[in-house]
Amino acid sequence: MWLLFACTPSPEPSDQPTGPDSGGATADTAAAETLTVLGLNLHCLKLEGTPFADQEARFAAIAQEVDARGVDAVAAQEVCVGAQDARTLFLDALAAATGAPWEVAWAYAHVGWAGTEDEADEGVAVFAREPLRGSREVAYVAPGVLRRVALSATLADGTELVSVHLDYDDEGAREDQARQTAVAPLVATLDAVVAGDLNARAGSATHGAFGLQGWVDATADLDADRIDHTFVHRGATWAPAGAELVLPDVSDHPGVLTTFTRRASPALAVTRFVATVDVGFGNAVSLRGDTPPLSWDRGWWAVPVDAARWELVSTELTGPLAFKVLRNDADWELGDDHVGNAGEEHVFTPTFP
Repeated sequence: MWLLFACTPSPEPSDQPTGPDSGGATADTAAAETLTVLGLNLHCLKLEGTPFADQEARFAAIAQEVDARGVDAVAAQEVCVGAQDARTLFLDALAAATGAPWEVAWAYAHVGWAGTEDEADEGVAVFAREPLRGSREVAYVAPGVLRRVALSATLADGTELVSVHLDYDDEGAREDQARQTAVAPLVATLDAVVAGDLNARAGSATHGAFGLQGWVDATADLDADRIDHTFVHRGATWAPAGAELVLPDVSDHPGVLTTFTRRASPALAVTRFVATVDVGFGNAVSLRGDTPPLSWDRGWWAVPVDAARWELVSTELTGPLAFKVLRNDADWELGDDHVGNAGEEHVFTPTFP
């Protein structure tokens, strides 16, 4: 099942995040000219393989790099709460290094290192220098070996930053999780960045799922063997301006530092599908079709806006198209194919056997 809900309440501003038709920052937000994001898998609370004697020293080193590089937000994975709380450790270190408080949104994924002395609640998080507008969890339809989630947090300027950690063992589930992540933020905005541990290399179907939905790998010039990536949507007001591997000794993954520069958002044809149907608790809706990136072989997971409304947004469709809705990407809706055109909104009510 895929649930979206607020993970860390934030004071609601008078405006809302911009929608996908505009893609840009809201008018009353001072538009920064650059955005710097650090993607980092923290390896839970493990110190093995690092030069640090304790967690406080490890997080202090990370925070010092954040301060020195002018990082605006950190998309973190394996953020664990056990004998110590990685969220508090990092927030304290960030405040000490930067001289200002930071905010965090966190979503629980599963119990990590179960049955060992390192057992802890593991999750993904977004740490931000400016106040967060809010956050939502994406719980994957295909959970894989261990339950996985992504966390989508709205930064102060309206940019959606998604921290992602995909399955490490089940290739099919991992690709499904990528396909779900690739469309999740687009219902609200094209001004979106996805960063984290895909457990997949460039050239894989998992990595390729993002490109099919208009995402650009801002870290494409880095080590081809890496499994950590940062994507920005091609409809965003951000353009990639550089990426490098940093912090090689604080975890079993190096950090990925990516910088973006502000630009005018490109004019893209946004196609929105709206299925008004209640498929019941624990079920999900997908779409298949005849026009790429839709296909008749495998679906793209729609976003549950409420119990009886599912939406899917794509900027990559062109021309006329035919499509159909499935429940759990297995049960086809009854009746003929729906038909329409790219760049339009399609509202329909599917029925199932």
